[in-house]
Amino acid sequence: MSAHTLTTANKPQPFSIADWWSRNQRKVIPYIFLAPFLLSFAIFTVYPAGVALFLSFQRTRGFQQAEEGGGVVLEYKGWANYERLLTKDKRFRAAMINGAEFWLGTLLVQMPLALAVAV
Repeated sequence: MSAHTLTTANKPQPFSIADWWSRNQRKVIPYIFLAPFLLSFAIFTVYPAGVALFLSFQRTRGFQQAEEGGGVVLEYKGWANYERLLTKDKRFRAAMINGAEFWLGTLLVQMPLALAVAV
């Protein structure tokens, strides 16, 4: 046996989509099926919720005239909107009480009655 062996350098193979797809198909398919839901969830749920959260810290001052640049005038208020909502707004308090009464009525009256009728 000779001490020296002839080795060839490993040449990188050219990239092939077909080879890549055959190696990664089982990993990629679930993401392809999830993509339409994730895209629509982001567009119709996450984005509007983010905009609503952003606007909840603002005070709108109406619209500007076109010659002044146009658009809605926003003024940053920070937590002042929430402070006013939780401490001074009587309609909000009444709405929370009405919601709690409905929730308790559903939980304590309607659910046991529905279970009794079902059995």
